[in-house]
Amino acid sequence: MLLPCQASELGIFAGRDNYNKKHELNDSKGQSCLAETSLVVLRLLQCTPDRMGNMMTKTILLTGASRGIGHATVKKFTQEGWRVLTCSRQAFDDNCPWPGGQENHIQIDFSDPADTINAVEIIRERLDGELHGLVNNAGVSPKGPDNTRLNTMNTDLMDWGKVFHVNFFAPVVLSRGLKTELMKAKGSIVNVTSIAGSRVHPFAGAAYATSKAALAALTREMAHDFGPFGVRVN
Repeated sequence: MLLPCQASELGIFAGRDNYNKKHELNDSKGQSCLAETSLVVLRLLQCTPDRMGNMMTKTILLTGASRGIGHATVKKFTQEGWRVLTCSRQAFDDNCPWPGGQENHIQIDFSDPADTINAVEIIRERLDGELHGLVNNAGVSPKGPDNTRLNTMNTDLMDWGKVFHVNFFAPVVLSRGLKTELMKAKGSIVNVTSIAGSRVHPFAGAAYATSKAALAALTREMAHDFGPFGVRVN
Protein backbone atom coordinates (compact mmCIF):
# COMPACT_ATOMS: atom_id res chain seq x y z
CA MET A 1 0.00 0.00 0.00
CA LEU A 2 3.03 2.31 -0.33
CA LEU A 3 3.31 4.85 -3.08
CA PRO A 4 6.75 4.82 -4.73
CA CYS A 5 7.72 8.23 -3.36
CA GLN A 6 6.71 7.20 0.14
CA ALA A 7 8.54 3.94 0.62
CA SER A 8 11.94 5.58 0.13
CA GLU A 9 11.16 8.31 2.65
CA LEU A 10 10.13 6.26 5.63
CA GLY A 11 13.65 5.83 6.90
CA ILE A 12 13.86 9.47 7.88
CA PHE A 13 11.80 8.73 10.97
CA ALA A 14 15.01 7.40 12.47
CA GLY A 15 15.68 11.07 13.11
CA ARG A 16 13.77 10.77 16.40
CA ASP A 17 16.59 8.72 17.92
CA ASN A 18 19.44 10.85 16.66
CA TYR A 19 17.66 14.02 17.67
CA ASN A 20 16.74 12.99 21.20
CA LYS A 21 20.25 11.85 22.02
CA LYS A 22 22.40 14.48 20.38
CA HIS A 23 20.50 17.73 19.99
CA GLU A 24 18.68 20.25 22.11
CA LEU A 25 15.71 22.21 20.74
CA ASN A 26 17.88 25.26 20.09
CA ASP A 27 20.53 23.26 18.25
CA SER A 28 20.54 24.08 14.52
CA LYS A 29 21.19 20.48 13.44
CA GLY A 30 18.42 19.24 15.70
CA GLN A 31 16.04 21.86 14.32
CA SER A 32 16.91 20.80 10.78
CA CYS A 33 16.24 17.16 11.64
CA LEU A 34 12.83 18.01 13.11
CA ALA A 35 11.88 20.25 10.20
CA GLU A 36 12.85 17.57 7.65
CA THR A 37 10.88 14.87 9.46
CA SER A 38 7.76 17.02 9.84
CA LEU A 39 7.95 17.79 6.10
CA VAL A 40 7.98 14.06 5.28
CA VAL A 41 4.87 13.54 7.40
CA LEU A 42 3.20 16.43 5.60
CA ARG A 43 4.09 14.99 2.18
CA LEU A 44 2.67 11.60 3.14
CA LEU A 45 -0.62 13.07 4.27
CA GLN A 46 -0.92 15.55 1.41
CA CYS A 47 -1.52 12.56 -0.86
CA THR A 48 -5.02 12.42 0.68
CA PRO A 49 -7.23 13.75 -2.13
CA ASP A 50 -9.86 16.44 -1.84
CA ARG A 51 -13.03 14.79 -3.03
CA MET A 52 -14.61 16.46 -6.07
CA GLY A 53 -11.63 18.82 -6.13
CA ASN A 54 -13.19 21.04 -3.47
CA MET A 55 -11.13 23.29 -1.24
CA MET A 56 -11.46 22.13 2.35
CA THR A 57 -9.77 22.41 5.70
CA LYS A 58 -8.24 19.06 6.54
CA THR A 59 -7.91 17.68 10.04
CA ILE A 60 -5.01 15.72 11.48
CA LEU A 61 -4.73 14.03 14.87
CA LEU A 62 -1.18 13.84 16.19
CA THR A 63 -0.03 12.08 19.36
CA GLY A 64 3.06 13.02 21.35
CA ALA A 65 2.75 16.66 20.42
CA SER A 66 4.48 18.24 23.42
CA ARG A 67 8.07 18.15 22.14
CA GLY A 68 10.50 16.96 19.48
CA ILE A 69 9.12 15.59 16.21
CA GLY A 70 5.52 15.96 17.36
CA HIS A 71 5.92 19.62 18.28
CA ALA A 72 7.67 20.43 14.99
CA THR A 73 5.02 18.56 12.98
CA VAL A 74 2.17 20.47 14.61
CA LYS A 75 3.86 23.76 13.72
CA LYS A 76 4.34 22.66 10.09
CA PHE A 77 0.78 21.47 9.59
CA THR A 78 -0.66 24.59 11.23
CA GLN A 79 1.41 26.75 8.89
CA GLU A 80 -0.01 24.78 5.96
CA GLY A 81 -3.59 25.52 7.04
CA TRP A 82 -4.57 22.20 8.59
CA ARG A 83 -6.66 21.88 11.73
CA VAL A 84 -4.47 19.97 14.18
CA LEU A 85 -5.83 17.98 17.10
CA THR A 86 -3.03 17.21 19.53
CA CYS A 87 -2.70 14.53 22.19
CA SER A 88 -0.14 14.22 24.95
CA ARG A 89 0.07 13.32 28.61
CA GLN A 90 0.69 16.97 29.48
CA ALA A 91 -1.90 19.73 29.53
CA PHE A 92 -1.65 22.26 26.72
CA ASP A 93 1.14 24.78 27.18
CA ASP A 94 0.05 28.34 26.40
CA ASN A 95 3.55 29.02 25.10
CA CYS A 96 3.01 26.66 22.15
CA PRO A 97 3.21 28.87 19.04
CA TRP A 98 0.07 27.92 17.14
CA PRO A 99 -3.50 29.25 17.21
CA GLY A 100 -6.43 27.23 18.53
CA GLY A 101 -4.17 24.92 20.46
CA GLN A 102 -6.09 24.91 23.72
CA GLU A 103 -9.45 23.87 22.26
CA ASN A 104 -7.81 21.31 19.95
CA HIS A 105 -5.78 19.55 22.64
CA ILE A 106 -6.76 16.30 24.38
CA GLN A 107 -4.78 15.25 27.44
CA ILE A 108 -4.30 11.47 27.39
CA ASP A 109 -2.07 9.09 29.31
CA PHE A 110 -1.33 6.50 26.64
CA SER A 111 0.36 4.27 29.22
CA ASP A 112 -3.10 3.77 30.76
CA PRO A 113 -5.21 1.44 28.55
CA ALA A 114 -8.51 2.65 30.02
CA ASP A 115 -7.60 6.31 29.51
CA THR A 116 -6.64 5.60 25.90
CA ILE A 117 -9.85 3.73 25.12
CA ASN A 118 -12.03 6.37 26.79
CA ALA A 119 -10.28 9.13 24.87
CA VAL A 120 -11.51 7.79 21.52
CA GLU A 121 -15.04 9.10 22.08
CA ILE A 122 -13.69 12.46 23.22
CA ILE A 123 -11.69 12.71 20.00
CA ARG A 124 -14.66 11.70 17.87
CA GLU A 125 -16.72 14.48 19.44
CA ARG A 126 -14.05 17.00 18.35
CA LEU A 127 -14.16 15.82 14.73
CA ASP A 128 -16.68 16.84 12.07
CA GLY A 129 -17.15 13.26 10.97
CA GLU A 130 -13.90 13.10 8.99
CA LEU A 131 -10.24 12.60 9.87
CA HIS A 132 -7.74 13.12 7.06
CA GLY A 133 -4.62 12.11 8.92
CA LEU A 134 -3.62 10.20 12.05
CA VAL A 135 0.03 10.44 13.09
CA ASN A 136 0.93 7.94 15.80
CA ASN A 137 4.05 9.67 17.06
CA ALA A 138 3.92 9.26 20.86
CA GLY A 139 6.77 7.16 22.21
CA VAL A 140 8.56 6.51 25.49
CA SER A 141 11.87 4.86 26.32
CA PRO A 142 12.62 4.39 30.04
CA LYS A 143 16.18 4.76 31.31
CA GLY A 144 18.11 3.35 34.24
CA PRO A 145 20.16 5.23 36.84
CA ASP A 146 22.23 8.06 35.35
CA ASN A 147 20.24 7.74 32.11
CA THR A 148 21.69 4.30 31.35
CA ARG A 149 20.28 1.96 28.73
CA LEU A 150 17.85 -0.71 30.00
CA ASN A 151 18.31 -4.10 28.34
CA THR A 152 16.39 -7.38 28.27
CA MET A 153 17.82 -8.46 31.61
CA ASN A 154 17.14 -5.40 33.73
CA THR A 155 13.97 -3.83 32.29
CA ASP A 156 11.13 -4.07 34.78
CA LEU A 157 8.19 -5.91 33.21
CA MET A 158 5.76 -3.23 34.38
CA ASP A 159 7.84 -0.61 32.57
CA TRP A 160 8.01 -2.85 29.51
CA GLY A 161 4.23 -3.08 29.50
CA LYS A 162 3.82 0.70 29.76
CA VAL A 163 6.18 1.18 26.82
CA PHE A 164 4.08 -1.16 24.69
CA HIS A 165 0.87 0.56 25.73
CA VAL A 166 2.24 3.91 24.52
CA ASN A 167 4.30 2.86 21.51
CA PHE A 168 2.23 -0.03 20.15
CA PHE A 169 -1.25 -0.47 21.58
CA ALA A 170 -2.22 3.22 21.48
CA PRO A 171 -1.85 3.26 17.65
CA VAL A 172 -4.04 0.14 17.51
CA VAL A 173 -6.74 1.68 19.72
CA LEU A 174 -6.79 5.03 17.90
CA SER A 175 -6.69 3.59 14.38
CA ARG A 176 -9.52 1.15 15.07
CA GLY A 177 -11.55 3.62 17.10
CA LEU A 178 -11.35 6.32 14.43
CA LYS A 179 -11.66 4.05 11.39
CA THR A 180 -15.07 5.41 10.38
CA GLU A 181 -13.78 8.99 10.24
CA LEU A 182 -10.63 7.92 8.41
CA MET A 183 -12.58 5.90 5.85
CA LYS A 184 -15.03 8.74 5.21
CA ALA A 185 -12.16 11.12 4.48
CA LYS A 186 -10.11 8.54 2.56
CA GLY A 187 -7.42 9.53 5.02
CA SER A 188 -3.96 8.33 5.92
CA ILE A 189 -2.22 6.89 8.96
CA VAL A 190 1.47 7.46 9.67
CA ASN A 191 3.14 5.33 12.35
CA VAL A 192 6.45 6.87 13.45
CA THR A 193 8.86 3.96 13.80
CA SER A 194 12.60 3.87 14.56
CA ILE A 195 15.91 2.44 13.46
CA ALA A 196 16.03 0.91 16.95
CA GLY A 197 13.37 -1.53 15.79
CA SER A 198 15.79 -3.25 13.43
CA ARG A 199 19.14 -3.13 15.25
CA VAL A 200 20.59 -2.90 18.75
CA HIS A 201 20.79 0.78 19.57
CA PRO A 202 23.38 2.35 21.89
CA PHE A 203 20.86 4.23 24.04
CA ALA A 204 17.31 3.18 23.04
CA GLY A 205 16.46 0.33 25.42
CA ALA A 206 15.10 -3.13 24.77
CA ALA A 207 11.50 -2.23 25.57
CA TYR A 208 11.53 0.70 23.14
CA ALA A 209 13.32 -1.29 20.42
CA THR A 210 10.94 -4.24 20.55
CA SER A 211 7.89 -1.96 20.60
CA LYS A 212 9.10 -0.18 17.47
CA ALA A 213 9.81 -3.47 15.73
CA ALA A 214 6.25 -4.50 16.57
CA LEU A 215 4.95 -1.16 15.28
CA ALA A 216 6.68 -1.70 11.93
CA ALA A 217 4.98 -5.09 11.61
CA LEU A 218 1.69 -3.55 12.68
CA THR A 219 2.03 -0.94 9.94
CA ARG A 220 2.20 -3.66 7.28
CA GLU A 221 -0.82 -5.43 8.75
CA MET A 222 -2.79 -2.20 8.95
CA ALA A 223 -1.93 -1.29 5.35
CA HIS A 224 -3.38 -4.64 4.31
CA ASP A 225 -6.53 -4.18 6.40
CA PHE A 226 -7.25 -0.48 5.88
CA GLY A 227 -6.18 -0.26 2.23
CA PRO A 228 -9.36 -1.76 0.73
CA PHE A 229 -11.32 1.00 2.48
CA GLY A 230 -9.26 3.76 0.92
CA VAL A 231 -7.07 4.47 3.95
CA ARG A 232 -3.30 4.37 3.41
CA VAL A 233 -0.98 3.31 6.21
CA ASN A 234 2.75 4.06 6.16
